[in-house]
Amino acid sequence: MNGRISLLTLVVIIAAFAGVVAAQRPTRSPRQVPRPTPTPVPIQVTTDQIIGQEPGRPLVTPQDVEQTPDANTSEQPPQTSSPSTEALLARIKALESSRSDRYDEQQKRLLMNLDILTRAEQRSENLRKQVFELMEKEAAVQTKLDQLAYEMRPEMINRVTTQMGGSMKPEEVREAKAQSLAAEQTRQQNLLAEIQSAKARVEAGLERSEQLVERLRAKIEKDIDDSLDPETPTRPQ
Repeated sequence: MNGRISLLTLVVIIAAFAGVVAAQRPTRSPRQVPRPTPTPVPIQVTTDQIIGQEPGRPLVTPQDVEQTPDANTSEQPPQTSSPSTEALLARIKALESSRSDRYDEQQKRLLMNLDILTRAEQRSENLRKQVFELMEKEAAVQTKLDQLAYEMRPEMINRVTTQMGGSMKPEEVREAKAQSLAAEQTRQQNLLAEIQSAKARVEAGLERSEQLVERLRAKIEKDIDDSLDPETPTRPQ
C-alpha cells in the first residue's frame, strides 16, 4: 500500500515539473510577411484650385490620391490591334479612287489631243484648198501673159491695124495698141507676183500644219497603246 502511494506521488511530481518547464519556455508567434506599403503620389494643388475651393469641401479627396502599383505585379504588354475591316476597305477605296482619277486624267488628255488633231487636220485641208485655188489663179494669169506676149509681136500689131483700116495715121494706131498691151502685161505680171507670194506663204503654213498633224497623230497612237497596256506606266505630260 505504501509502495503504490509512493509511485503515484512520483508520477505527480514528474508531471508537475514538466508543466513548470513548459510554462517557462517562451512561446513563438507566427512570422508575419511584411507587405509593401503603397507610396502616395504627391498631388499638386494650384492657386486656381485654392481660390475656387468651395467652403467645407477638401482640396484633395481620397479618390484623387494615386498609389504606386506593387513591384511584384507584372506589367502586361500593350496589345497591338490588327487593322480593322473598315480600314482595309477605306484603303481599297482610296486606291480605286486614285486609279479612277488617273484614268479620267488620261482620257481627258486623249480627248484634248484628239480635238487638237481634228482642228489641225481641218486647217491643213483649208490651206490645201487655198493652195489649189492660188495655183489655178496663177495658171490663169500665166495664160493671159502668154496671150499678151503673142499679141505684142509686131506682125500681130500690124495685122490688127490693117484689119481696122480707114486710119490716116496707122503708126499712131500701132503705137497705141502696143502701149495698151504693155500696160496689160505689166498689170498681169504684178498680179502673178502677188499670187506666187501668197501661194508660197500658204504652202509654208501647210507644211507646218502637216508636220503638226503627224506629231499629234503619233502621240495619240502612243497614248492609246499605253492606255491599252496596263503594265506600261503613264508618264505625266
